[in-house]
Amino acid sequence: ALVYSVRIAGKTEAWSTNFDLYRVSFAGKGISVAKNLTADNPAWDTGPVFSPDGKTLYYRAMQRPGFEADRFAIMAMDLKTGKKREVPSKLDRSAESLAISADGKTLFTVFLDNGQQPLFAVDIASGEVKVLAQNGSIGEFDVAGNQVLFTRARMDSPAQLFLTDLKGGFERKISTCLLYTSDAADDLLC
Repeated sequence: ALVYSVRIAGKTEAWSTNFDLYRVSFAGKGISVAKNLTADNPAWDTGPVFSPDGKTLYYRAMQRPGFEADRFAIMAMDLKTGKKREVPSKLDRSAESLAISADGKTLFTVFLDNGQQPLFAVDIASGEVKVLAQNGSIGEFDVAGNQVLFTRARMDSPAQLFLTDLKGGFERKISTCLLYTSDAADDLLC
């Protein structure tokens, strides 16, 4: 199946913030009719991620329609029953993107936090939140095996590539950026 986020608002499209998640199945012959999974939420639903066993869909959802500055909560939907619940996070921040561990027990996200954007691991069962990488703005990230690859930009450096483990126990820079001085200017070469 494929789940995607779309806004269908007719003449109110320009100011609507009601994005819904639609599911399309590819089982059997052809493609099934798209099913709206989040029609009950009149606000923004986005960023779907399937659990490794395919039974749960995690996504980000706002609660207040028409309010683009609302917090994106992390939601979990049982795909068999359609029951939805918020993943209890110990932070009151807005989740920016999601990835999931291979064992399905941990979600990874970034939250804007005091002018920075650290990478966090959220235990799905308890809601406990652990910082995996900080000191700058974490941009893109991806989970592969027991490591997380991510980009970090800081005031003194453009985005660089780093690796950490799923517990944030180590961090290794894997890209290089050099500062060189010429007659014209100081430039960064990456």
